[in-house]
Amino acid sequence: MGAGPWLASVAAILAISGPAPAVRPPTSSGPFLPLSDADETRAQSGCTCTFLVGSRRRSIDLLQLSGHILLSRTRAGLNSCPISEAQFQAMAGPSGSAQCGGRRITISSGPSRQVGDDQAESAATVTVTRRGRTQVLHGTWACVC
Repeated sequence: MGAGPWLASVAAILAISGPAPAVRPPTSSGPFLPLSDADETRAQSGCTCTFLVGSRRRSIDLLQLSGHILLSRTRAGLNSCPISEAQFQAMAGPSGSAQCGGRRITISSGPSRQVGDDQAESAATVTVTRRGRTQVLHGTWACVC
């Protein structure tokens, strides 16, 4: 069979099968919506840490800590919250919290492992409290400097 008929057969099969299903992000994002690439361009220079949920191949970024800014996105829009150096150090380390978008966000991370020359990651828990309601998210805290 020549390339022409074979290619036509494959094209016909693909046309009958319809479009590939869309890859859906994980649904365990709690009070947050995924940060967009445009959101993440607001990162400041220096170290940046990101909280991700999902698997490595299909993870979504929910929080980003960069310089003295904590970014999150909710149904109300993008929250860009100023934080102190002490808050940055605590949140980038084993445990710290900040107020952002009317929520108390606490990040607790386990032992980190080096995944590159200037990058480390660890399992992490984010606890979000708003109006007396608390939600807990489990994911990965990845930092790059």
